[in-house]
Amino acid sequence: MALTQPFSSPHVHPPYPSLYLYPLNDTFIPKHIFLYNGQRVKIGRQTNTNTMPGERNGYFDSRLLSRQHAEIWEDSGKIYIKDVKSSNGTFINGERLSPEGVESEPFELKNDDIVEFGIDIIGEDNKTTIHHKVAARVMCVFTDEDAHLGAR
Repeated sequence: MALTQPFSSPHVHPPYPSLYLYPLNDTFIPKHIFLYNGQRVKIGRQTNTNTMPGERNGYFDSRLLSRQHAEIWEDSGKIYIKDVKSSNGTFINGERLSPEGVESEPFELKNDDIVEFGIDIIGEDNKTTIHHKVAARVMCVFTDEDAHLGAR
């Protein structure tokens, strides 16, 4: 008799590869975005009820993001991001991926990278932040062990 794990099924896919995004400035709730079968997940701002921000999608409630701002995907055990001609930019560890309105080359994301969508918009007093960029710490999840580390 074969031993099986309780509640396991050969037809259920584990929730990885995934990209976990942990907010650095309270602009969103943590996100766990599943990257299944090489699908490209759009990053962008909410524009209607179909693009409501949620824990498992790439939509944000931010006026600084373009409707279609960036894309993320997994390929051969690596997670990539590219800017898709956004106005306010996609930044990895402080470096902008491409100029305004220009699609970037793919960039491989690594654990603890800092990703920023957009830039802070400062008021006329040069002190008050009117609109906050979306800033997050990255965790690339490929295994159960990664998922447990990401849950801390």
